[in-house]
Amino acid sequence: MKCVTIIHIFYYDLLDELSAAVKNIQNLENDIYITIPESLKSRTEEIKGKFPGATLLTVSNVGYDIWPFLYVLGKVDLDEYDFIVKLHTKGNAHGKLKNVSIDRAEWRRRLLNFISSKDNFFKTL
Repeated sequence: MKCVTIIHIFYYDLLDELSAAVKNIQNLENDIYITIPESLKSRTEEIKGKFPGATLLTVSNVGYDIWPFLYVLGKVDLDEYDFIVKLHTKGNAHGKLKNVSIDRAEWRRRLLNFISSKDNFFKTL
């Protein structure tokens, strides 16, 4: 099985948390593409160090995390992959969805749980 992981990093301070989670699926045949906005170009080497072998692309800061995702999809041959994993940094601020208060840090941790271990990743599939 082959996986493509597409990551958009906007909040640099969440890099360690995200890279730790992705390490749990790096033993798979996994191509990693990382997009960053222009504002993080000075952090390129640090980001590459956290994701060895990843392809790093600088993109315009438009379309939240969706435009970078679509940009990468246009550059890869999806027929080569069995799975697509899409990740992005989600800030820590609290927010509201309708009338429900949301702790974004907790939401992010729960969403990353599916790659908290290689076994958990395969159970999720």
